[in-house]
Amino acid sequence: SSVLICDRQWRIEFANQKFTQLTGYEAASIIGKHPGALGDNDIENRESRHLWQSIRLQVQRVGVWQGEVNSVRRNGERFWEQLIATPIKDESGGTTGYLILGEDISIRKRYEQQLLRQANYDILTGLPNRMLALDRLKLALAQARRESTLVGVMFLDLDNFKHINDTLGHDAGDNLLIEAARRISSCLRGTSTVARLGGDEFLVILPGLTGPEASSQVAERILKTFSPPYILNGQEVFVTTSIGIAIFPTDSDNSGTLLQHADAAMYQAKHKGKSSFAHFAPEMTEVSHERLKMESSMRRALELKEFELYFQPIVNTDSGTLCSVEALLRWNNPAMGMVMPDRFIPLAEETGLITPIGEWVLEEACRAAVGWRQAIGKDIGISVNVSPRQFRDPGFTEAVMHALSTSGLAPEQLELEITERLILDNSIETAEILRQLDKAGIRLSVDDFGTGYSALSYLKSYPFDTLKIDKSFVQDVMKEPEDASLVRAIINMAHSLGLRVIAEGVEEEAQTHFLKKEGCDFSQGYFYSRPLPAPDFEAWLASNHRV
Repeated sequence: SSVLICDRQWRIEFANQKFTQLTGYEAASIIGKHPGALGDNDIENRESRHLWQSIRLQVQRVGVWQGEVNSVRRNGERFWEQLIATPIKDESGGTTGYLILGEDISIRKRYEQQLLRQANYDILTGLPNRMLALDRLKLALAQARRESTLVGVMFLDLDNFKHINDTLGHDAGDNLLIEAARRISSCLRGTSTVARLGGDEFLVILPGLTGPEASSQVAERILKTFSPPYILNGQEVFVTTSIGIAIFPTDSDNSGTLLQHADAAMYQAKHKGKSSFAHFAPEMTEVSHERLKMESSMRRALELKEFELYFQPIVNTDSGTLCSVEALLRWNNPAMGMVMPDRFIPLAEETGLITPIGEWVLEEACRAAVGWRQAIGKDIGISVNVSPRQFRDPGFTEAVMHALSTSGLAPEQLELEITERLILDNSIETAEILRQLDKAGIRLSVDDFGTGYSALSYLKSYPFDTLKIDKSFVQDVMKEPEDASLVRAIINMAHSLGLRVIAEGVEEEAQTHFLKKEGCDFSQGYFYSRPLPAPDFEAWLASNHRV
């Protein structure tokens, strides 16, 4: 670390060699100066003095200041450093001076910016991704309420994209998506947003409309711009799109329902024939009836024992040794068949059913882990996903402790997976719940890291043990240099914060070699085992203490 020692008036008395290397200032040239007035640039000095005034006040008030500072080297180059300032005390407790320690964190900040970009924008097209688009939609609706204007929401889906992808290959499919994004963007004015939601789906937000006909005009422009052929693999390919439109506040006054209505209208447009658009109409709400039916079935599912846990191993990347297991919820419904969590968990959250379902998952998972210990004589940790609504339930911590006490599982054998989005609310309540769980000895991990906003600054504030890299980053590490560098950056960042790393979605041996080389602690995915129902997992466990 760089070291500065100042007297009681914050005049520099000593600077070590590391400080000179970091800033370019020789110790002899700055002795007697204030840390905020080292350079010759008056504007920079003014900024710096203002910062150091804040530092001085906090050190006097609470005894320490710690933070990240964008500093300037002697040659004018800016860099990021982590600073800690504390008073130096004499034997009687009086302040005789101040100690300032600095660490260059420029590389880490560069990784943070790279990850922040990744969290908000689609890598392929450069468009905003789903998370950023939803944020912009909420802002547009808030502005429309204030100004009494309309907001148009469009869902776009490329027609026959899968066929093109399958026949011409993924590279051609990627080129098509890039060009489609460019064509859609060319039809919009500056305040509008076009985002890629995933696959071949795009979302357009049209704020400040005075009438619904304006959205029809935009839709017609987009359809027209799709008319010329695309050149893919040297051949002309004609591609059309189907567009669904919903209007705020006519069709709904909240973002979630607006998106559902635009989606329903898009399917109606597809039924009309390719290259068309449709406005939402109430009769399109057949989907809503399906949701009601699902909710009704879900209310009885616990009682009828239709829920089931599947288990997927998490192994040490280096040795292949089994370390822990993730419990994954499935719903076996007689009418609907096997229902995956992405279909019913959002509805369970909306209705509050996630609380009893989540409690059942915790109890069953803890009980299963105790059973494995008795069967093979070895402790195996169990990892359980926690949804945001479940986490915020007032009885959540109590439910976790109850699951541990009734099963007899040691707290350190339980790991709770918290979504990245949940920790971004940065609330006192979130911090307190995490603190209580950590104090009890329960392990905490951030799930699907990198899919929401980059949460690096929050990771430093909360007592997490583990970070799970989302499978969307892992799947292409051998093909996409950008994905490989992002995974490498996440691993390095996590380790610098004292966190262990689990890579999800490992499906190929080559991926394991890459992860091992990059120092990823643990791996999980089909390469080791797909999620298995309890009897099959127990059979797997009997012969696979080491993968």
